[in-house]
This record gives sequence, C-alpha cells and structure tokens, in this order.
Amino acid sequence: MKRLAFVLASALAAPQAYAWSFDWSGRVEVDAQGLKDTDADKRYEAVVELGKYDVTLTEKYLIAALRDPSEKVQQAAATALGNGGSLAAVPALIDWLGDPDPKTRAVAAEALGNIGGLEATTALT
Repeated sequence: MKRLAFVLASALAAPQAYAWSFDWSGRVEVDAQGLKDTDADKRYEAVVELGKYDVTLTEKYLIAALRDPSEKVQQAAATALGNGGSLAAVPALIDWLGDPDPKTRAVAAEALGNIGGLEATTALT
C-alpha cells in the first residue's frame, strides 16, 4: 500500500513534459532567420530548431521551407510539420506522395500519418 502511494505521489509530482518549448518573445523569428542562410546546413539547423516549438508559432516558416532547394531541409520541415500536426501542410505533403523520390514519398507519408485527419488519411489510403 505504501509503495502504491509512493508511485502515485511520484507520478503526480513529476513535471509535465511538453513537445515544444518557448524561451522568449521573438525567439522563433530569430531562429527563422537561419532559413535565409546560403548554407543548406544552416537552414537545416534552423528547421530543427523551429521544430522544437509549437507548430502554430512556426508553421509559416516551416511550410515555406518545404520549397527549400535542399531536399534535406525540405524533409526536415515536413517531419517537423507532421510532428506538430500541421493541417495547413497537408496539401503540400499530399503532392509529395507523387514525387519520384521514394525518400520524399516516405517522409510525406509519415508526416501525413502523424497529422491525421480526413484529408491526410484519404490521401494515404
């Protein structure tokens, strides 16, 4: 009985984990500046950073990154949008399902599966 009480108390006292974070006002915009860099690796890093925030704060930047010249940046943006459940990204990701590159199709399918919803599910089936 004491053990059960300890487990319950520990679970209730544990801090809640969030899938996103926010440090200070304007941080998202500062991180998004990296998307303008000429170096694809820097743009990729910017997408990874943006993926750490609530998608409602980063969606417009990540959707724009879906058209980046670098496939690595595009695919990272798709993953971040999928993980964030961005319904606004669904039409672009559906288009990706017809891409000749199997990796691009796989990233799109995974992102759509993470987003869910009628439109995404219909496209996947």
